[in-house]
Amino acid sequence: MLGVFSFWMIGIITWLWPRLTGNEWYDRRLNHWQYWLMMLGLLIMFIDLLAAGLVHGNMQKNLTPWMEIVRMLQPYWAIRTFAGGMIIAGLLCWCFNLFMTARTKKPYDYRVDLVEPRVGA
Repeated sequence: MLGVFSFWMIGIITWLWPRLTGNEWYDRRLNHWQYWLMMLGLLIMFIDLLAAGLVHGNMQKNLTPWMEIVRMLQPYWAIRTFAGGMIIAGLLCWCFNLFMTARTKKPYDYRVDLVEPRVGA
């Protein structure tokens, strides 16, 4: 749930930020990087948690000793750390872009959003 609601909030703020600051995005590519880093990080995290949960549950069902379960789950922790790093990298891209957008004076054109989205922007 945290992933879904954080994505909603980031999407809302991404839509609102140029309108609130009155400035065009500093770098639209950073927005794309932010989205894909967070999306892939969240997907990897989901798959990893699912697999680790299945392994853990199966081992616990078979009455495997606790320390053996912990040893078996260590590779999943490494994958989870990598996925979390992707999510944090995406958030850092987004925060930098928000900050630079507020500082940069490229006027935002409100009429463009009303007509049609820009291609390749």
